[in-house]
Amino acid sequence: MESEGKMTKTKQTWEQNEDRAMALLSDYAFVYYKIQMYMLDFEAEIGAMDFDTDTSADLVSEKLLSIFEKGIAENKSVLEVTGTDVAAFSDALLKDTDTRIVRLRQELNESVVERVGA
Repeated sequence: MESEGKMTKTKQTWEQNEDRAMALLSDYAFVYYKIQMYMLDFEAEIGAMDFDTDTSADLVSEKLLSIFEKGIAENKSVLEVTGTDVAAFSDALLKDTDTRIVRLRQELNESVVERVGA
């Protein structure tokens, strides 16, 4: 039952994010979806994000939408917000996100230090 409730919450969050994305100006919406596809490709390649939790994909989407909404409110073009290296901008969004890779690194370090010492 808990998994079902979590899935419903994740679906609701996803739907809310989709509604926000559809309300963006067309250039922003285009870049938003391109970044989403980039992150999905990135995930498929290295398994970085944990799409089973709302702590990764949803938070990155919400952060991106907030950045874009602020850019629109400040009357900036989407490239003024992202810069021309949109991949680097996307990577920076992932940098502070609790990803599977971050957790795996932490677990590795903790287990080695616990066994071998610091």
